[in-house]
Parts: sequence; C-alpha cells; structure tokens
Amino acid sequence: MNYDHVINLVNDMASNFMVLDDQEVDVPAAGKLLNRLEEVIDEAKTQEIWPLKRVATGINVLLEKIVLNTVEQKDGGRAFEKGLIKMQEISNSFKNKGSYDEDVEEYMQSLAELTGSTLKAEEKQGTENDASKVEKESPPEPGGDEEKFEVQDESLLKDFITEALEYIGEIEVNILNLEQDPGNTEYVNAVFRPFHSIKGVAGFLDL
Repeated sequence: MNYDHVINLVNDMASNFMVLDDQEVDVPAAGKLLNRLEEVIDEAKTQEIWPLKRVATGINVLLEKIVLNTVEQKDGGRAFEKGLIKMQEISNSFKNKGSYDEDVEEYMQSLAELTGSTLKAEEKQGTENDASKVEKESPPEPGGDEEKFEVQDESLLKDFITEALEYIGEIEVNILNLEQDPGNTEYVNAVFRPFHSIKGVAGFLDL
C-alpha cells in the first residue's frame, strides 16, 4: 500500500496546527482542521490503518469541544498536539513496517477523561458498528450547561457569518480571475479552499 498520502495529510495538519493556548477560538482554522481530520479518517479507513482512524476520530471530538469551550483550550491544545504526534508515529510506522506496535488506549483514555466522551474500539476491523461510535455524555440538567452552550453557539455563529462573508468575497474575486484565465489551477484552488472551510465549520455548527 502507498501510505505517502495519509502521511502528507497528517504532516500538513501538524504544520498548520493552530496554537490554542490562551487564545480565542479561531473558527476558520478549526474548520480547516476538521476538514483535514475528515480526510485522514477516510484515508485511514480505506487503507485499514485502524489505530490512526481511532486517534483521528478521538481528536475530532476533542476539537469540536474546544471550539464549544466545553474543554479548556490550554488542556485541549496539549491533548490535540499529542494526538497529532501519535498520528504521525502511526502513519510512519505503517509505511515502514505495515503495522503499529504501540497501544493507543492510554491516549484514548486521556481523551475520554478530558472530553467526557468515550470512543470504543471497533469489535471487527474494517466494519462500522455501534461499538465504534462516540458515546456522548448524559444531557445536562435544565438550566445548566445547555443554556451556556446556546450563548456560546450564538457567538460562534456570529464569528462564522463574518468569516464566511470574507471567504465569499475571496471566492468572487478568484472566480473573476478564473474567467480571465481558465487554465490557472491556483485560481481554481483559491476558489475551492474557502468553500471547504465554510463547509467544515457549517457542518460543525449543524447549519
């Protein structure tokens, strides 16, 4: 198997990893990371790199909770960085010897404790079943954290709208450029990149 593509995806995530410590949530950057994580998960499933799929799915949940401020950004950022390092180790190990000998359970347990969500191991590799899904924590009591989420979501929604309008402006400019130079692949990529970012954050916000 050719593992170079998945290695490039993981390395790209690592090189573009945003510093979360003591900063406001960067919604556009989070959208890009969520898109990249989705690609990694799909590629890991296709190539049957199950430890990579498991870790990537776990830090996908972590990133969503960081954006929603249900996980402290400082702690979440450290855990996210550890997950990226783990993903690099797994992908490189599969390229070099076709397997990964280390256990990811300790890291997954730390994610479960941090996020309140448990990602169980798949009972059968290569199949999707209920055991592979994330078990969400119990719903908050009325008047508790749920109301807080709504306020945070409203703030995130405003940020998303502002950023989306800026992206749309970029898209319009590059579409005009593309009309003048249809063969320019840089303009094509410049049109699609903002769409992917908008799609990623919109999906995360259930829009």
